Amino acid sequence: MKPGANNERHSRHLARWLAEWKLDGLLRLADADGSPAASSPPAEQGRPIPPAPLPPAEVSDEPDVGEIRLLYPLPGTEAAQRPIYVAVLGKKADGSFLIAPFGRFSLPAVPGEWRTRIRPPPLRVLCVWNARTIPAAAAALSWRAGRLQPGKVRQALELHDHLRSGAALASISDRDIGPPLRHPLDPRLQYQAEEADAIEGFLTAAESWLNRAPLARPQPPVTYDIAPSEWKLAAESRAPYGKRPRRRRKRR
Repeated sequence: MKPGANNERHSRHLARWLAEWKLDGLLRLADADGSPAASSPPAEQGRPIPPAPLPPAEVSDEPDVGEIRLLYPLPGTEAAQRPIYVAVLGKKADGSFLIAPFGRFSLPAVPGEWRTRIRPPPLRVLCVWNARTIPAAAAALSWRAGRLQPGKVRQALELHDHLRSGAALASISDRDIGPPLRHPLDPRLQYQAEEADAIEGFLTAAESWLNRAPLARPQPPVTYDIAPSEWKLAAESRAPYGKRPRRRRKRR
């Protein structure tokens, strides 16, 4: 591909990513300002919010290589504000795990982000540049959410090696990673700082939480306040979509 065509493709890619990033910033600003969409229900309409389940004192759900995990919403962390999924890419001899978080946008922002071609929106981009080796106990502060195919784990590790040592990319196309960073005022640098802080904040909170006695551990908030007795059946017929439900004949 000619350099000019490559630059044009990068420009289009970056323009789309910047549009998502700006929209995300506006939504976060509205949430911080207490907009109606972000406000909580009146106190008189709700009951005491039950604590969300958290892991036991001992680690009993150790992650496995290739798993996709959803981080626990520990209080004060970014994971308490939005779902953060991570991929478990490897296990070290000392029992620690190499994990990489998935991004919050549909396109890779920088060359260290990889478009996975996985359909669910939260798993479309893997931020390999933000990979960390973390203790098993911290990695276990998460739920199993899925599994990566072995080939995708190998591709993620290939990009990880490329970022660390400059090794050539053999199975990852240039179209599946983000455009290069060149300008020192590029807003993607701010984005990277935010994402790095999100993972660092979770690891710091996880270490603090694990060092506390079980009864002294704070509980994260719960988004919904619905008592078990309030669950209702969906008010829809069982007929396939687009077809009218059959009318029952009245018995005479």
